[in-house]
Parts: sequence; C-alpha cells; structure tokens
Amino acid sequence: MENKELLQKAKEAKSAEELMTIAKENGVELTEEEASEYFARLNVSGELADEELDNVAGGGCQTSVNGEKYTVVTSGQRCFNGGYENNIETEFSVSGNAVKVPAYTTDHLSLRCTWSDFSSEGCCGYCRHLQFKGATGYCGKSAK
Repeated sequence: MENKELLQKAKEAKSAEELMTIAKENGVELTEEEASEYFARLNVSGELADEELDNVAGGGCQTSVNGEKYTVVTSGQRCFNGGYENNIETEFSVSGNAVKVPAYTTDHLSLRCTWSDFSSEGCCGYCRHLQFKGATGYCGKSAK
C-alpha cells in the first residue's frame, strides 16, 4: 500500500484501536500510547494546545515532557548544543534479513530507524540523545 493510501486510511480510523489494527495490517508497529497520540493528532479539533500556541506565538519550538521543556528537532538537523553522540548501531536478523538498529535505545524503534534513514553523521536522527514524545523528536540534552 502506498503511503498516501495508508495515511488516508489512518485518517478514517474511528479509534486508536482501529488505527493500531490498520498499522499492524501494514507492517507498522505502534504501542497503545503511540496509537492514541497519533489518533489525537489526526483528529484535531482545530484549537491549538497551550504548548502549540506558545510555539506559534514565538515561544520557540519546544515540547514539554515531565514538566521540563525540550527543543524540538528534525532528522537532518546538525547538533546545536555540542552534545551529539552517535547512536552506535547493532545488527540482527529478521526473517533472514540483516537489520541495523540503534543500540542505545529501543523506544519508537521504527520511527528512529526512519529518522536515521534521512540523516547523516552529526545530525539529530543519528544521535543517541534523540527522544520522542509521540511522533515529535526532541533533544534530550536541551532541558530547560
């Protein structure tokens, strides 16, 4: 299934559980928490959350995690804080195919692998300090 078709199908999901089923049928792994957050993002009411409003109003591009603010990053962004550390890869076999994955972290594994596909050495997508809040990537060394 093409990405556009899959996205359209995801947008039509009536619940986070249905979104998880669609993802599973198409070989995409989602946790219940990820499915709930993606479902919420796909079904936005049109109003911005306080955090989103702050970012739009010039408050920077930040996300809050456990009461601390972190800088949102993109996969191809070069390190801005001097804390870059390569996410050393490990290799294992899945159905007879060699797969390289980040060795330091396993949360949001499919999302991490996608980010690293669009990155190069020195970019956020390859950094071990990359963390996720749902689908939003942020620098774990940028807490304020």
